[in-house]
Formats: sequence, C-alpha cells, structure tokens
Amino acid sequence: MSEQVQGRPEPPGAPAEAPVQTSGLAIASLVLALFFFVPFAPLLGLVFGIIALSQISYSNGRLTGKGLAVAGVAIGGLVTLIMCMMVVWLSMSLLALPSPRHRARMMSCKANLRGLGFAIGLYRADYDNHLPPDLETLVTLEYLNLGLNERDKEAGMQFYG
Repeated sequence: MSEQVQGRPEPPGAPAEAPVQTSGLAIASLVLALFFFVPFAPLLGLVFGIIALSQISYSNGRLTGKGLAVAGVAIGGLVTLIMCMMVVWLSMSLLALPSPRHRARMMSCKANLRGLGFAIGLYRADYDNHLPPDLETLVTLEYLNLGLNERDKEAGMQFYG
C-alpha cells in the first residue's frame, strides 16, 4: 500500500523521493585541494568544487555537501594562487641570474681593468706621479701588454678600436 505523507495518501504511480546523498564531486574537491604536493590537484579541486556547488544548487535538496565544496573551492583556489605566485617568482629569479657567457665577459672585463690600473700605477711611479695622457702611451711604452703581436700592430689593430 502507499505511504501516508502528512495525512494524505500518495497517488499511485508517483515517483518515490530519491534518498539524500553527499555529492561525490564535493568530496573529491576537498580531497584534491588538500593534495597540494601533487601537480594540478588543487586546480582540479577548485574546478570540481565549482561544479559540485552548481550541481548541489540545482538538485532541489537531493545532494548535500555544500560545505565540502566550499572548502574545496577555498583551499584549491588559495593553493593554486600560491603556486602561481611561486612560479612567477621562480621564473623572475632565474631570469635575474647572469648567463655563463655574461659572467665570463664580466670576469674578463675585471681582469682588463685590473691590468690597466696596474699599468697606470707603473707609469705614475716612473713619471713623477703623473697620469698617462692616453691609452696609446701605455701601449707604446709597453706598460700595457694587450696581447697584440707585431703582425697585429703592423696591421693597425688597436686595443680600443
């Protein structure tokens, strides 16, 4: 026989009410959001939470788990945001590091400046503490060896040219 609901008999052929159950997507949302060490799991938790909230609101009370879905959206969104910020920070810090070629060029430049300073010091010691008038003076008086051999000098190669 049919059951009595609030004193009225249920009409024959009426569908029975579906049992209330917790949304599987809401549970998955929270679980995935908590697995922050698995790549893309918090992002999936965020997406599943949004879908679960939509399904729960359209289920007319047949689905529960709104709290789980909200927690999954909140945690998944926060962890996804933190991971995005870490990726941006890491990429910016890696771009700030000089390349090996740039470091080698800097070391070469420092060595050249050190040699130039040493040559100026030798010139000043020999010429009564006066500075050389130009770079070519240091080269012609052989205070500064630029690594140019005689053939290069005859061809007109210069250090600064």
